[in-house]
Amino acid sequence: MMEEWKKYFPPHILQRGQNYFEEGRVFGLKKTQKGYKAYVKGSEDYDVEILLQNEEIDEMFCDCPYAAEGECCKHMAAVLYAIEEEDPELEKAVTEEGGRISSVIALIPEKELRSLVLSLAQEDKSLQNALLSKYSKSLEPWQIKSFQDEFFAIIEDVSDRHGFIDYKNASFFEHRAEKFLERRVGVLIEKGQFREAFEVSKMVYTQLGSLEIDDSNGTIMTIAGDCCQIWSSIFQQCSKEEEQEMFKWILDCLEDSLASYLEEGLIDFWMNEFPEKEQLLQKLDFLDSRIERLRSGPQNSWSNDYDIQSALMKRLKVMEQLECSRDEMAKFMGKYHQYSDVRQWEIDLAVKETRYKDAISLLKESKSLDCGHAGLVAKYSKQLMELYQSCGQTEKYKKELIDYVIQKNYLEMNYVLKLKQVCTSEEWEKYRTLLLKKTDSSFRYELMEKEGMYRQLLDEIISRKSIYPLDQYERVLKDKFPDEVRDMYLNFVKSQAENACDRKTYYELAAYLAKAAKYPGGRPLAEAIAAEWRVSYKRRRAMMEELDKAGFAEKVRVYL
Repeated sequence: MMEEWKKYFPPHILQRGQNYFEEGRVFGLKKTQKGYKAYVKGSEDYDVEILLQNEEIDEMFCDCPYAAEGECCKHMAAVLYAIEEEDPELEKAVTEEGGRISSVIALIPEKELRSLVLSLAQEDKSLQNALLSKYSKSLEPWQIKSFQDEFFAIIEDVSDRHGFIDYKNASFFEHRAEKFLERRVGVLIEKGQFREAFEVSKMVYTQLGSLEIDDSNGTIMTIAGDCCQIWSSIFQQCSKEEEQEMFKWILDCLEDSLASYLEEGLIDFWMNEFPEKEQLLQKLDFLDSRIERLRSGPQNSWSNDYDIQSALMKRLKVMEQLECSRDEMAKFMGKYHQYSDVRQWEIDLAVKETRYKDAISLLKESKSLDCGHAGLVAKYSKQLMELYQSCGQTEKYKKELIDYVIQKNYLEMNYVLKLKQVCTSEEWEKYRTLLLKKTDSSFRYELMEKEGMYRQLLDEIISRKSIYPLDQYERVLKDKFPDEVRDMYLNFVKSQAENACDRKTYYELAAYLAKAAKYPGGRPLAEAIAAEWRVSYKRRRAMMEELDKAGFAEKVRVYL
């Protein structure tokens, strides 16, 4: 196996895998009955499994996105380098040792074996908790504390002497925390010990808020999300009594101080579950209190406004679940009419009930109220256009289009083309002239192409001396203006050659030469430039190699 495995990997992936191995990113390598397992630390931690059959690779697995597409990834290669580094005799010894230990254990009298396991478990917290989660019928408070101590030990292990988890160790902590949840809580759920599983997982969740950590990779929210998934699993299987205990704990947490980034996830889980009427009524009380507290906070704060509107939307959803009357809903929406999300709810409800006149009135009002928020105004305009069109209000539809494209300057090509459809030829020519004066060059290029203004398109690209728009529109210009397109490519490579200094640029210039060579009369012109470079830049070995690859190999004169 060790002689053949490299053939499965492209050279660049193999090199990256070797770099990972040499940087010490492979952790937890162990021999299994079917092969090997390990995890590799990168931007994230990825689990890798190598399955063997007759000492040959049978299958390889990694949970990274690249491997998900069916490719052999650098993480697999890193693990294989680590396996290759292992002493085969040592592996054999480990296997034989395991067999010998099994034989010895079989000889230990049951009473002595129990005593030995007890002694080892008292010394090893991880072993103790593995036994507790797998074999205990219920967990006492001291046993819960044992799980807590194990999790604290993980935090301490990845923290520096000041208790801070740096960027490098954050991913390592995430991996170990997820494994802790899987091995400890997962086993409890499998045994049907839902109350205990909730106790351990909520301990993990609450500890996240007090961590000092570089959370650039979102470690906290990933682990918090794992806890919420665990709770969803518990919720689907637990008793009503246990469900109510979960509900009360979450409500108590939300009413106490909790880190805002943890609070949001907890609220989302709480809102999505617990559909009993009494629970929904308690949600309403909590949301009312939260809304009033937020409204008494800092005004004109984007984050505070976002939190208020989020709470308002949640309350409206709960009211729907409670089947509140139309009047109750209208009264609530009227009280908070100044918030855009509430008005959008009103608009969507009016459309759903085919009250199009009301929806249009609300949208026009919203455009005025939110005039300082371009994104909202654009959204309202789009909804208005859709309603005007569906209601057959052609003139209003056209007026809104003109306002959206010409007045508000929303340069979206699909709406520009819709405007053209409702204009006369004279009107469109006037609007097109205005649009072609816009400062957004990419929009102008696209409009010129749509309008068949190819001469103007090429002239503007040439005037800007930028090759990349030419690449984008070459497909529509090359047959109409072959000489000018060819010469622009040739002029570009000549202007860039002197300052080029890396292989990537050499490759790009050689590729443009090859492109120009395919145009009528382009081959001799491109070859002349290549020959000139071979004289002027003969010391640039990488440039010469790229010219060779692009089909401009140096010609050798043969004398007869």
